Amino acid sequence: MAKKKFSISIGEISCSNIQLYLRKKTYSFFYYSSDSFATADLVQKLKMIEKLFEIAIETNFPKKILEDLKNIFVYIRQKYNNNRSFDYNNNNYYLDYEFYVNPHYEAYTFLSTMNYVVDTILHDRLISLRSIKTILGNFEESISPKMIHKILTWLKKTEPHIYGAIPRSIKENIISDLKELGIKINAHFLCKFIDNNNPIEFVKEWNIKTHKNGKRMKNSEIRQLFKNAFHKKEKFVYRSYVCMPALDSLPNHIENIIYDYLGW
Repeated sequence: MAKKKFSISIGEISCSNIQLYLRKKTYSFFYYSSDSFATADLVQKLKMIEKLFEIAIETNFPKKILEDLKNIFVYIRQKYNNNRSFDYNNNNYYLDYEFYVNPHYEAYTFLSTMNYVVDTILHDRLISLRSIKTILGNFEESISPKMIHKILTWLKKTEPHIYGAIPRSIKENIISDLKELGIKINAHFLCKFIDNNNPIEFVKEWNIKTHKNGKRMKNSEIRQLFKNAFHKKEKFVYRSYVCMPALDSLPNHIENIIYDYLGW
C-alpha cells in the first residue's frame, strides 16, 4: 500500500479575551489506504476542518460552526483512532498507525490543537452565557452548577430507578434531563432539597448568614433563611410577557435576540 500525503493550512487564531493565540500554520498528513473510499473520506473531513476554521476566523467563531467542528473531531476519532483499520461494506481501510496515536506526529498535533481551540472557545462562551443568564434567565438558570450537581446526586440516591441513568454533564444538560422526567427546579423544589441536604455547602452562593449575635444558628434556622431566599429569588425572576424595567423580566423572545446578537 502506498503512503500518501497532503497538507492543509489554518490561519491565525486570536481571541484576546481568553488569551488564545495561534499563528498561521500548515500541517502535513500521511495515511495508508487500500481503497479510494478511505482516502476520500479522510481527506474530505480534514479539508472540511480547514474550511470551517477559515469561516470561523472571519465570523468570530459562531456556535454552529464550533459544533460542526466538534462533530468532525468525534467522527475522525471513532473511525480512525480506536483501531488501525475500520470496516466499510466488508472492506478494511487502514490508517497510518502514527496518525493520532503518537503525540510527536503532525496529525495528532493538528487534531489536538484544533480540538483545544474549539473547547476553549465553547467553554468561555458557556461561562459568559451563564453570567448573562444569571441576570436575564429564569430561576433554574440562576442556580450554580455546583448546586445542580448536588441536586442530581440527591435524586440519584433517593430514587435511583428514576434518576440513576441521568449522566453527569454541564448544568444545562442536567436541567434539561430533569425536566424530561418531570422535575421543575423552583423555590418549592429547592425547599425540599435543602431540608434533606447540608445547607452549609450553599451559604456563600445564596449569601446566607450562619451566625446571629456571635453564635452559630441551628441548621433548622439556617434552612429557613434559605427557604426565604429561594422564594425571594423566584419572585424577582418571575417572567412576564410585558417588558418590565428589570432585566430578568424580559420576555423570552427579547432575551433570545440578545443571545443571537452575541453569537451564542
